[in-house]
Amino acid sequence: MEIYDNDLNAEIIGFGALNVDRLYSVDKIVSHDEESFITDETDTPGGSAANTIVGLARLGCSTSIIGKIAEDDEGDLIEYNLAVNGVYTNNLIYSESGSTGKCIGFVDKNGERCLYISPGVNDDIKIGEINPFIQYSNRTFGKTQQRNSVKF
Repeated sequence: MEIYDNDLNAEIIGFGALNVDRLYSVDKIVSHDEESFITDETDTPGGSAANTIVGLARLGCSTSIIGKIAEDDEGDLIEYNLAVNGVYTNNLIYSESGSTGKCIGFVDKNGERCLYISPGVNDDIKIGEINPFIQYSNRTFGKTQQRNSVKF
């Protein structure tokens, strides 16, 4: 595990799976024993919590995310995407083995989709790997109350 800077304070910290979404555009979502053609494919960083945190960072919020990635190309893509979108990466957990989570998706021209998840190291987070110096802030109607440290 690597923790780069415990002095970074984020207003919002997400916690969730970090995946690379490999999305295939298809003519139709098939049923058992049917075939269809792939018309396009894209790889994008994903995971519901990560997408939300990136969106909040783009809106100007100070954000970070707790999640685990492997030291592979997919992990590099996720870390790069978070950094270029202004998300603090000090709460990422790095696994020396295994693979970063993946989502394989098929999307038809009507937007219908089916998803297959390979969680990779997402399912291997242990409480002791989470940054013990995470700070949070209680906010009420935009006013910051006292900050407290959470220690696990």
